[in-house]
This record gives sequence, structure tokens and C-alpha cells, in this order.
Amino acid sequence: MNYDKLSKQDIVTMLNAGEQTLENMAASRKTAIDIIAEAMNQTKNTLEALDYSGKVEAEIRKNLSILRELLMTGDL
Repeated sequence: MNYDKLSKQDIVTMLNAGEQTLENMAASRKTAIDIIAEAMNQTKNTLEALDYSGKVEAEIRKNLSILRELLMTGDL
């Protein structure tokens, strides 16, 4: 994928796809390790695509924090 010219909509689409992937994995009862690995991969891909934009990185970190909390509370 050519990440050089992503639009705002492309970014939103990528983030939504990552979120949907995590929801699908949780629904299919994948292990927590599988879910975290996919989240980290989505984060890496998104940060690379966005050239490590600070605002987006903060949003991704927030989302991963929420995921970690869900895993710790067993709500997944």
C-alpha cells in the first residue's frame, strides 16, 4: 500500500477496519495474545501510514489502553 498520500477518510477507514478486526476477533473468542498482536500490528501499520503523526499516535495509544482495560477486566 502506498502510504504517501492518504486522505483523512483513508485514515478513518484504516482505524475503523482495525477496530472491526478487534471486535471480530473478540467475538470469535480468539486468545488475548491474538487480539493484542493484531492491535499492535494495526497500530504499527497505521503509524507508518501516518508518518507517526502525534495526534493519531495519541488516539491509537488511547484505544490500546482501552483494549488493555477490557482484557484485564475480562469484558472481551
